[in-house]
Amino acid sequence: MTRRSGQASLEYLLTYGWALLAVLVAIGALAYFTGGFGSWAPDTCTVTPPFACVEAKAQEDGTILLGIQNGGEDLGLVNLTLACDSASPQNASYATTSILRASERLNGSIVRLACPPVTGRFDGRITVVYRTSGEDVLHDAIGKASLTAED
Repeated sequence: MTRRSGQASLEYLLTYGWALLAVLVAIGALAYFTGGFGSWAPDTCTVTPPFACVEAKAQEDGTILLGIQNGGEDLGLVNLTLACDSASPQNASYATTSILRASERLNGSIVRLACPPVTGRFDGRITVVYRTSGEDVLHDAIGKASLTAED
């Protein structure tokens, strides 16, 4: 008798477990193909040291505003490149040959970059090529910006 009730319990759990799994897969597929969770995702902007992304904003007209701060020693020859869209080869860039002191931001405050118009969510790859003062070798810092476009 206990064997029969144990088997019935197992069949009950398996049946409803498969049904629950099917519902979760359907919700996940719907969200993936419609971009349903994109508007709920937080805005993020990260760059590897010695830089930090302290501010970021994407506008629907394609203007990307980045506040990139030097968190290390004095740097010279800083070139910031933002890959605007993974589907197209268009990049936006900002370059300076002046010395970027420790704790200073590129362009004094905000770097304004021009990308194609953005609808919904902007996902771009950040590359900063820089030279430490007194060195001839170039270094790379990489990062990512994932932002919701605003008016």
